[in-house]
Amino acid sequence: SPRDFGRALLGERLGDDVAREVWAGVAVTMGWISPDHPDVRSLSAAPGALRSAAARAAGEALRIMARQTPVALVLEDAHFADETALDALEYATLQEAACPIWVGVIGRPAFGVGRTAWATRAARHTRMDLPALDPASAADLARRLLAPAENVPASAVTRLCERTQGIPLLLVELVRGLKRDGLVRRSEKTGGWFLATDELDRLPDLPLVQWLAGREIESLPLELAAHARLASLLGAEFDGSDLEGVMHLLERDGVAPETELDASVGLKRLLDSGLLIRHRRDRIGFRHALLRETLYQTVPPTERAVVHKAAYQYFSAAVALSDEQRLPLMALHAARSGLRAEAADLYLLLAHRAEGRHAYLDAESLYRNAIENLPAPQFGPVEGDAASSAARAVPDLANTGGPAPVPVDVRRVEARQGLGLMRFRLGRHEDALKDLSEARLLAHAAHLREREVAILLDESLVLDWLNDWARAATLVDEAKSLAKEGSTALIEARLVYGQARTLHRADKADQACAYFEKSAAMAEALGADGYETHILSLGLAGWSYSMLRKFEVAESMFTRLIQLTEERGDMMNLTMALINRCILSLLSGKRERLIEDYRRAIALSREAGLPLVECMAQRDLAEVQFALGEIPEAEQQARRAIDVNRQVLGARARGTIVTQLLLGRLLVYRGEVAAAREVMAAIRAEQAAARAASQTDAEFGPGDQIMADCVDLTMNGVVGAPWDDLLARARQIMLQPQDLIEVMELRALATLRGLRVDEAIGLLDAAIDEATRSAEIMLGRLRGSRESARQGASAARMG
Repeated sequence: SPRDFGRALLGERLGDDVAREVWAGVAVTMGWISPDHPDVRSLSAAPGALRSAAARAAGEALRIMARQTPVALVLEDAHFADETALDALEYATLQEAACPIWVGVIGRPAFGVGRTAWATRAARHTRMDLPALDPASAADLARRLLAPAENVPASAVTRLCERTQGIPLLLVELVRGLKRDGLVRRSEKTGGWFLATDELDRLPDLPLVQWLAGREIESLPLELAAHARLASLLGAEFDGSDLEGVMHLLERDGVAPETELDASVGLKRLLDSGLLIRHRRDRIGFRHALLRETLYQTVPPTERAVVHKAAYQYFSAAVALSDEQRLPLMALHAARSGLRAEAADLYLLLAHRAEGRHAYLDAESLYRNAIENLPAPQFGPVEGDAASSAARAVPDLANTGGPAPVPVDVRRVEARQGLGLMRFRLGRHEDALKDLSEARLLAHAAHLREREVAILLDESLVLDWLNDWARAATLVDEAKSLAKEGSTALIEARLVYGQARTLHRADKADQACAYFEKSAAMAEALGADGYETHILSLGLAGWSYSMLRKFEVAESMFTRLIQLTEERGDMMNLTMALINRCILSLLSGKRERLIEDYRRAIALSREAGLPLVECMAQRDLAEVQFALGEIPEAEQQARRAIDVNRQVLGARARGTIVTQLLLGRLLVYRGEVAAAREVMAAIRAEQAAARAASQTDAEFGPGDQIMADCVDLTMNGVVGAPWDDLLARARQIMLQPQDLIEVMELRALATLRGLRVDEAIGLLDAAIDEATRSAEIMLGRLRGSRESARQGASAARMG
C-alpha cells in the first residue's frame, strides 16, 4: 500500500480531477485501505459508490490507453469475471467516449444469465452465440488437429466429429488423447504419419470428458497420477509452496500421500505433460476446469476431507499471505473438510468485507455459502444457556423480557438478512423479500428485538420499491410497536423516515414533510451510519415540498441532497435526486434545468451502469418534451427510450409497452394515424404473446389503459359521448393532471379532424383552463393547438 493510499499514483495516471473522484474505490479494491478507515468511511456509506468508482477508474485507464493508440482487449472465461471488471469494460466503450477500443468477451452460456443487458451501453455491440460446428467445419478442424497425419479417411473424421458432437473443446481433447495413446503414428515403411483407424473402436460413448481425463491419468506413472489428484484438491490455482506445505502437514499427521515425489519435481513433470499450465504471477492450474473437476471426483470423499483439512491448517498458518489471498482458501477447505462452523464464520467475514467494498454480487454468493455451512434452525424449548449465548453472540442485541428465545444461531439471522439486502442492492426485489422474511422469523424466534425491527424496516423499504405501499406501511407500524422492546438511534431515525414515507404515499404532504425533516436531522447526526436514511429523507422531502409549491424549501432540500451524493460519488442516489428534482423544475417553470437534469441523469446512469434508472429517465424525458410541445424531439427521444427498454427489460416488459404507448400517443397527436395504428397493433401482439406465455407484466395498468383507449378513439375519429365516458373514468382513477389534460386535448383534436371546428376550439379552451390550474408546463403546447385550429377555421371561412 502506498503511504498516501495511492492518491499521487492515481493523479499521475488518471489526472487530478478523476483521481479525486475515484480514489476511494480504487484504494479499497486494491486492498490499500479498509472500507472502515476514517478517510473512506463516509464514502463507503453510499451504496455502490466504491464499486462504481473502481469501475470508472479502470475504464478511464482503458480510455487513456486507447487515445494514445487503438486498443483491442480480449477477456476469456468471462463467466468468472467480477461485476466491477465488466462495468469497467462497458464504461470504456460508451459511445460518448468515442475511443478507438475493441473488446472481445468470450464466455460460456451461463455468462448471459442475469446479464441480458450487458454491453448495451457500448457504442456498438454484437452478440454471437456459438453453436456446435457444422459438419464441414468440424471435419476441417479435425484434420488440422490430426496433423501431421495426412490422408485420414473421411469415415474416420466423421466418426470423431460425431463422438464430439461438433464441440471444439471436446474435439481438441479427443485428438490430444489419440496422439497421447499413439493412434497418430509414423509409418515404418514410408516415414509418413497416419491415424490408426482400426483402433478407433476404443472410443467411448459420450460423455467424453471423464473418459479422456481418465485416459490421460492412466497414461501417467502411478506416482505422478497421484500427484495430479492431490493438486486437483487445492483449488483452481495454487503455487508450488502450497502443495509442498500441504504434503508436509499430511506427513506430519501420519497421513502418507499417494505420491512420494517431491512437490516441485511432481509439478514440473505435470507441467511438462501439459496437464497443468502456468498462469501469471507463477500460479499453476489445470489445462481447463473440466479436467480438474473430473480428477477431483476420482478422489474418494474420505481422502478429500483429509487433504482439505490439511490445506485449511496450512492456509490458516500462512500469515505471509494477505487476507485477500488466504481467507477464501481457508473458507473453501474448511467447508470441504467438514469444519462447517469455521467455514460459516469465514464466509460471513468475507461477505461483510465484500459488502464493505460494494461488491454485492460477491457478497451475495458468500452469504449463501455461509448459510449452507450453518446448522438448520432448531425451533423448540431452550436447553441450558442458549438464550445467553445468543445474546453474547451479538452483544448489542439485548433480550428484554417475554418468553425465552429458542436456540437459533444468530449467524444464520445475520447471513439471511445480509443475503436479502444484497439481493435488494442487485435489484432482485422478490428474492430479497423472501430472505428478509425468513431472517425476521429467525430473529423473532430468538428474541433479537433490535435485529427484528431493523429487518422489518428493510422489508418495508423493498416493498416501497415494489410500489406495495400498504404492506410497507403495515411493516413500519409493526416495527414501531416492536421497537419499544429494543432500539438504537439509527433505528429511531429509520422509523421516523418510515412514518414519513407512509404519509407521503398517502398524499399527506404537509404531515410528511415535518417527519422527513425530523428523520433527516436524526440521521445526519449519526454520520456515515445514517447516510442512507439522511438522503432518502431529503429526496422525498424535496418532492413533497415541491408538490406543496413551497419551492424555496424544496430547492434547499435538493441542493443539499445533490451536494451530499456528489461528494460521495453516490451515482445511484445522485441520479434519483436529479430525476426527483424534475418535479420541482416542472412546477416552478425551470424548463431548461428540467431537461438538463434528465439528460445528466441519463448520462450518469449510463456511466454508472444503472440500466433501470436509464430506462426510466429516457422515457420521462420523452414525456416532458411531449408536454412542452417539442414534438419532433419527443418522438426521437421516445424511439430511443423504446430501444433502451427493449435491451434492458425485454420486448414484453411493462416499461417497454408503456414507452411504445407514448410513441403511439405522439403519432396520433401529430395526425399520423397509420403509423399510430402500427404501433398499437405491435403492442397488442406483444401483450397477446405474453398472455399466451402466462406472463402478466405486459398488461396495461388502469391509467395506461385509459391513454390507450384515448389513442384508439382519436385514431378512429370518434367524437361525442364516448369521450365523456373516458373523461369520467380518467377523473375517477385520479390520473396525473397532465394525463387528464392530454385526454381533453386529444378529444379536441379528434373533434377538429371531424371538421367540428368551433366545438374543438371550445374543448381546447377548457383544456387550457384546466392546465392553468394544474399543469402549466402544457400551456405552450395547448395554445399552439388552439392557434392551429383557429388558423384552420379562418382558412376554411376564406375558402
